[in-house]
Amino acid sequence: MKFINSTKMLMFFIKSLLSIFNYNQKRLLFITSLSFCFFSCSSDQKSMNERTWNLKQFRDAKMTIVDINNDKVTDIIASGYQKGGTTDLKRLLFIESDLKKFESDTGKWEGRGYSFYIDKEYKLWYKVNGKSEKLKGSVFKSNVEALINDKGKLEILYNDKRESVSNNKWEIPGLKIWVDKNERLWVDEFDNKIIAKNKKWKRKFSVIVNPLGEYIRGTGYKRGGKLDKDRIPVGDSVAAIDGKTQKILWSFQARDSIENYPSYSSGKIFVGSKDKSFYAINTDSGKLSWKFMTESEIDTTAAIYKNKVFFGNKYGKFYALNTSRGSLLWSFQARAGIDSSPSIYENKVYFGSWDRNIYCLNANTGKLIWKQSLPSYIGKSSPVIYEDKVIIGSWDKNVYAFDANTGKTEWVFKTDDWIDKASPAVGNGLIYIGNKKGALYAIYPETGEMKWRFNTGDAITSSPVITKNRLYFTSRDGYLYCLNPFSGKMIWENKIRYRMFSSPAVSDGRIFYSSLNGTLNSINDYDMGKPIWSMFGGEPEHKNEFSAAASYGKKMSAKKSEIEKFLEDNNLKNKN
Repeated sequence: MKFINSTKMLMFFIKSLLSIFNYNQKRLLFITSLSFCFFSCSSDQKSMNERTWNLKQFRDAKMTIVDINNDKVTDIIASGYQKGGTTDLKRLLFIESDLKKFESDTGKWEGRGYSFYIDKEYKLWYKVNGKSEKLKGSVFKSNVEALINDKGKLEILYNDKRESVSNNKWEIPGLKIWVDKNERLWVDEFDNKIIAKNKKWKRKFSVIVNPLGEYIRGTGYKRGGKLDKDRIPVGDSVAAIDGKTQKILWSFQARDSIENYPSYSSGKIFVGSKDKSFYAINTDSGKLSWKFMTESEIDTTAAIYKNKVFFGNKYGKFYALNTSRGSLLWSFQARAGIDSSPSIYENKVYFGSWDRNIYCLNANTGKLIWKQSLPSYIGKSSPVIYEDKVIIGSWDKNVYAFDANTGKTEWVFKTDDWIDKASPAVGNGLIYIGNKKGALYAIYPETGEMKWRFNTGDAITSSPVITKNRLYFTSRDGYLYCLNPFSGKMIWENKIRYRMFSSPAVSDGRIFYSSLNGTLNSINDYDMGKPIWSMFGGEPEHKNEFSAAASYGKKMSAKKSEIEKFLEDNNLKNKN
């Protein structure tokens, strides 16, 4: 009854809007349905709780655009696809770390040293080391990164902030990290002691309660795992999605997480996994063409050049394989792990390593042509080549440009924070790159001087995508941004509410993106980020993005000029 009355009030509001602006009532059908869409999201809570969904998540998916079925409509290859069983939305849990206990009715669960539950007021409580505490908000977060620097000192990043460390030891409840006399990195997590490989270790862990208190969603530092008996999603893989219907054409299951972008060439998708395997997948069928085993996890996106595919792994091994058979052509050993994806230019391949070097190899033989040492780590930042220059970001807050043939330093551009996962992009005669502070820079490639800067609310970990007159990128502040690439002025922004780490994909005026809420979305560029479709659960009937619709509706109703523009753009304005 309350819902019906509220709907009548909403219809009355729209009719009033008609009389004010003298628009034809029939032509406002789109606004009515849009308003109903995000209004019913908050009103029909009961029916949502009773419904069951098949859990198939595209959490922070890495996407590549391919026309698989040759129908001239963009199809999507998404990696990081989560596959799971059926559960109810009342107390939905999405957890990927070690699970001891889960009660779907109460929302209680116990993991590695922690236990969580929601009380009657939908407040989130957690217990660690026998101590219970109610959280101020609806999110529990614990992100830790540790490494030994080149001076043998322990460095800690905790919840995205640098921690002060004394005597090479650091500790929080349930976790101890220290460096011994032999400069080995020790980690003791709830009495489980290990020596970290490559003198680096990280853990990412969070638990979230949605705004209606309907469920707990947790994400752990380890994806995958066989947890079907607890009705928890398992595994990661690659999925192909039809651009017309949003149906899943096929999916490919790996044995562990896939956290890099799929690469496409000659009817195959190439992607590496944390299961130490590199896969070639048939684009039409999704079946395995060949697999190549390495000795360590693969996080780099592959580069393809003249029937060769190039990638590196966390052991520091860089490979060149034959694309048709997967046979090894050559390999190169760096002194530390490789998370920086390769780039190809004039029969040379370039990549960075955790040994603080950027390498240039002969693409045919794997022979070292030159290497250039940087003052600090390169991390996941990948090089881009433009006008005979190799451009890359570093942890020391700098962007470097080296001569592509000799390795000679051409220029250095200093930002105001470190550059970790963000990679530079090239377009319209400029270099674009973001940093940890959330600043996006446009730099002249000839001199390394800044043309403009745009500030966001949180770190930028993705690479921008540039078209003729648009620049798109995501930020951890939960926004997808569209800027003028020449001036840096914002054209539009789309509030997603969830953090985004991956780069958007762009084709034919449509932008595809994914965030940590598990949806894959498509929006229209020329309608101020108007939502086209959104997939939750990997099925076309789940194409509802209430938050995007609400954000767009709020933007359209802000003032008269924007409403008029919206109606004109959609051919809805009264012509009488």
